[in-house]
Amino acid sequence: MKRRFPIYAILALIATALVSSCNDDSDDMSTLIPDSSADAVMVNTFSLEANDSVLANLDSVFFSIDLDRAVIFNADSLPVGTKVNRLVTEMTFSGVRKAEITMPSSTGADTVVDYLKNPNDSIDFSRGSVKLHLESASGTVTRDYTIYVNVHKVNPDRMEWSKMNWTLPTNLASVKEQRTLDFGDGTMFCFTTDGTSVCRASSQAPLDSWTFTDVTFPADARLSTLVAADGKMFVVDSNNTLFESTDCGLSWSQTSARMSYIYGVVGGKAIGVIDDGGYKTVTYPASTANPIVDGMPVAGTSAAVVYTTEWSDAPMLIVAGGVDADGNAVNGVWACDGGVWAKLSSSLPALEAPMVVPYYAFRTSTVWKVTRRSVLLCFGGLLNGSTPNRNVYISYDMGVNWTLAPSDMALPATYTPGSYAQAIVVNQTLGSRAVKPITEWDCPYIYAFGGEGINMTTSTDVWRAVINRLEFKPLQ
Repeated sequence: MKRRFPIYAILALIATALVSSCNDDSDDMSTLIPDSSADAVMVNTFSLEANDSVLANLDSVFFSIDLDRAVIFNADSLPVGTKVNRLVTEMTFSGVRKAEITMPSSTGADTVVDYLKNPNDSIDFSRGSVKLHLESASGTVTRDYTIYVNVHKVNPDRMEWSKMNWTLPTNLASVKEQRTLDFGDGTMFCFTTDGTSVCRASSQAPLDSWTFTDVTFPADARLSTLVAADGKMFVVDSNNTLFESTDCGLSWSQTSARMSYIYGVVGGKAIGVIDDGGYKTVTYPASTANPIVDGMPVAGTSAAVVYTTEWSDAPMLIVAGGVDADGNAVNGVWACDGGVWAKLSSSLPALEAPMVVPYYAFRTSTVWKVTRRSVLLCFGGLLNGSTPNRNVYISYDMGVNWTLAPSDMALPATYTPGSYAQAIVVNQTLGSRAVKPITEWDCPYIYAFGGEGINMTTSTDVWRAVINRLEFKPLQ
C-alpha cells in the first residue's frame, strides 16, 4: 500500500522538488549509419557549421536523416527571422564518388555545388529545399536526398489571444451572473441567470454548438459558489444551505451541511467554509469543523485546481487569491488534501477572484532541443481587491513558486480580464494541415468566460488563448 504523507510533509517535498517535463531524446547531433560497401549512397551525418552572426549554437541544431524517404530536416524549426541564405553544411558519406547540391535560384537556373571539391561553399536554403545527389563509389547506385532547413514563420512560444465571435452561451435576454464549469467528462457547462431564471448551456469540444436547458435552482442560490467534480455539482443559497445535484444541475437536493463558500471538490468531498461564530472549514460528507488557518481566504478564490503527487495517494486541491474574513484581498496559494489546509505559496500578489489554469510552457536548450513543461497560469482578478490585474503569472512547480510569465505569454491590450471569470482548458482535435501518418492531434485551448468589471457588471465576452507551437503538427 502506498504510504500517505500529511499535507505539511507533502508541501515540504514539493517545495524542494524540481518539477519539469523530461526530454528522453538523445542529445547526439548526428545519425550514424556505418556502411563501407562500394554501392553505399548513405548520408551518415549532417549538421550546419557554426556561425554566430546567423544564430548562436547553429552547429548544435539537430537534423534528422530519414533514409526511407531520403529526407534530411530539422524537426525543431529555427527562430523566426533566421537567415538561411548562406549556410555551410557539414556531411559525411560512405565512400561516395559524387555529391552534388542543387539549389534553386531567383533567375530560374539552378546552381550546382560539387560538395566533395568545395565543402565550404555556402548553400542557400531561403527558397525552400535543396537537392543532394549521391553516386556510389562503384558508380552503379545513385540516390537523391531532399534537405530542408526549417524556420518558424511565427514565434512558436507566443500565446495568441482572440475574442470569440460568440458570447456567453445562454437563451436569456440579459445576464446578471454566470458560472462556467468543466464537468471532467469532456462536457462543459455554462450557467447563466438574469436574477430570476437560470439557463444551463452544455457543449463538448470544440464548443461550436451549445444545447440550452432551462433549469430550476434552489431559491436564492448563489451561482458564484457553484462547483463540480466527481459527477456531482454543489451550490449554496443565501442561508448558507448546501445543495447537491447528481444530474448536472437539472435537479437539486438539500444536504445537512451549511457552507458560506465552496472552494471545490476533492476526493469526493465538497470543501468549504462557514461563519459560525468565527470562520471554520467544513466538508460534505461531514467531518469535524476546524477554525480556519490565519490569513486564509473565506471567499473570492480562483476556481480550484486538483492534482495528485508522487508522495501521496490523496488528491490535493489548491486555490489562489480570495478575500479574508475582513474582506481584504489575500495573496498566495492555499492547499487542502481533503481535511487539512496549509498555505502553499506567498509568491502571488493579493488577488480577488483570479483565474488559475493548468497549461504548458516550452523551454529551448542551447542545443535547440525543445521540452514541454506542465505549468500553472494565473491571470485576471482584482489586484489588491481594486485594480484589474493584467499580469500573467506562471508556476513550474505546481503552485509553490510564481513569477511573471514570459512576455510572449502576455495578455493583449484589447483584453482586460475581470474578476470572477472562469478559465477552462478544452482539447480540440486539429488535423487540417497534417499529412500521413499523423492525421490529427489534440490542441489544448484556454477559454476565459465572462468576468466582472470594477463596475460589477458581468461581461458576456469569451476569449480563447493558445501557444502557437501547440497548433503545429506533431513531429513524426
